[in-house]
Amino acid sequence: MSPQYLAGRGRRYSIAVVRWLLPRDMLSSMQVEIRRISIRSAFKLAMVLYGLIGFLVGLVLAVATSVEAPPGSEPTILTRLGFWSIAVFPVLYGFAGGLTAAVTVALYNAGASLVGGLRVDLPEVEPERDGRVRVAGRAARYLERMLERESASRALDEEPAEAMTDDTMGEAQE
Repeated sequence: MSPQYLAGRGRRYSIAVVRWLLPRDMLSSMQVEIRRISIRSAFKLAMVLYGLIGFLVGLVLAVATSVEAPPGSEPTILTRLGFWSIAVFPVLYGFAGGLTAAVTVALYNAGASLVGGLRVDLPEVEPERDGRVRVAGRAARYLERMLERESASRALDEEPAEAMTDDTMGEAQE
């Protein structure tokens, strides 16, 4: 199926609606090969994600160590760490996660340059500047039917009571 099939002169829809309503066989796809990933962006993303995980671990550890130890017992290293874990763990987890991601991405880039990268199928539906997609042909007819069914089911659910206005009251009396 050519990209012109979906990007013709038909009606415009939100890309989310098109991807949600259209069956996969109506969406043409193109195969893309990911040959290189930016080490810096992978480091930053992993640092943020692992930093959040470190914060949660530190929070749990701080709550767990805040329970008082039995009298006369020696405080452990975890008890001493206490609430400092909320500040320390996100930094440690973030740096370790970022470093691990950077090394992993560097190895991926090296391997992808030798044997090729990952191949991913992506739909060829591209939004216009306003975020909408033009849909024509069989896909447009399919979307029209789906949206008509949806609006008909909503109308049946709502079904407002008829109110009589002054004009209709006068006609009813005559």
